[in-house]
Amino acid sequence: MSAQFKKFLSKLNIDHTAKSSKFVQRRPKKITSLKFLESFFIVFMKPNFSFRQWACQLSLLEDQYVSFQGLCKKCNDKCLIFVQELLNKAIKMQLKNAFVTSGFKSDFTRILIEDSTSWKLCKSMLKAFSGAGNNNSDVAMFKTHFCYDLLNMNTIGYKVTDVKVNDNSQSSNILDYLRPDDLVLRDLGYLSNRILKMIAKKKAWFISRLKDSTKYFLPETEQEFNLSKELKKSFRSGQTKFIKVLSIGKTEKLTATVIAVRLNEDQVTRRLKKYHKKYDKKQQMSDSKKELIHWSVMVTNIEEEKIDIDQIFKLYTLRWQIELLFKTWKSRFGLDKVLSKYTGNDSNKVLILYTLFLLFHTAIYRPLHVKYAKIMKTEFDRELSLQKFASLVMNQLEAFCKENKNLNNIVLKLGCHDENTTK
Repeated sequence: MSAQFKKFLSKLNIDHTAKSSKFVQRRPKKITSLKFLESFFIVFMKPNFSFRQWACQLSLLEDQYVSFQGLCKKCNDKCLIFVQELLNKAIKMQLKNAFVTSGFKSDFTRILIEDSTSWKLCKSMLKAFSGAGNNNSDVAMFKTHFCYDLLNMNTIGYKVTDVKVNDNSQSSNILDYLRPDDLVLRDLGYLSNRILKMIAKKKAWFISRLKDSTKYFLPETEQEFNLSKELKKSFRSGQTKFIKVLSIGKTEKLTATVIAVRLNEDQVTRRLKKYHKKYDKKQQMSDSKKELIHWSVMVTNIEEEKIDIDQIFKLYTLRWQIELLFKTWKSRFGLDKVLSKYTGNDSNKVLILYTLFLLFHTAIYRPLHVKYAKIMKTEFDRELSLQKFASLVMNQLEAFCKENKNLNNIVLKLGCHDENTTK
């Protein structure tokens, strides 16, 4: 399979990066940079990943014995720099070769979705990665803040932090990646009026949810605007949609368009269940909350006259694709299990495993996904399923690398959404 991996990784200039990072300082006697990567990608696909299995696979590729201890020694701080630099190169390369899969290209250059997910580790990592909650927690974890361009299926950036770091403190990360005519879909965790104003200043667009506790004011008079009361009046008059330019926030005010859509009974029931799960059932709900729980409220800087409310909410539902991506990493690729199986206490090794997976996702899995998404759409008018296709790649990576002629039909039957779910 080596030739196929070389094809995927050839543009990353691996040998140069290995030398510049000092991962390789002289001609390697045993572990070469390409086979180091290749062996990980092969073993990662197997059910029971371990450093011993990795060393065994590396020995087979190098055609000489590489010990478990030798591999562990090689996974040091220089190795972490090496794989991080490769990942950064892979991300930059994919941004130059974007494949558009959505009909929103005429409206936005990119659709940026930012979210975080946490990774549970072995207890031996507690010193390096303290757990959530108080200092007595015996759960070692770290958090990744990940930015993804849904329109072009590109990884834009990532950041590893302590699990105790809240999302809001990372809300400004998006400004490092932003370009004019990008659309940013914000979750409540990353909500910041100051950052939304800066997004608009950079001539980009945003759509964000709003907290029920948000204060609203009329821009002209600064008089407080009771949104729940106005929504109640609107519904009584037969309206299920609401739109108005308002000043949002008590201190850091943001003037933008607030839109709201009345939810159906099933959606309200799900919201009520979440509310009662979070709060004591005996706790009484305020009159404002009772009304707002029936509405989905968003804010956007898209001009009011250009807003199609249904389109805005359709766009925002795309934000959940990043949740699906995280779920795919955990349930299909099993990254959480790989990370938690490391029983040592060296933080470099955990971060190397994580970065190598992101490199696999960026340099190998994503090109395959892009290729077959295009084939399925153009030749069969079918949508590729992120999770189903991930399972196929996990089980048949060698066939995909060798470009087996029967793969198109296999992907059509086993890797696409059911026809009735896409129409």
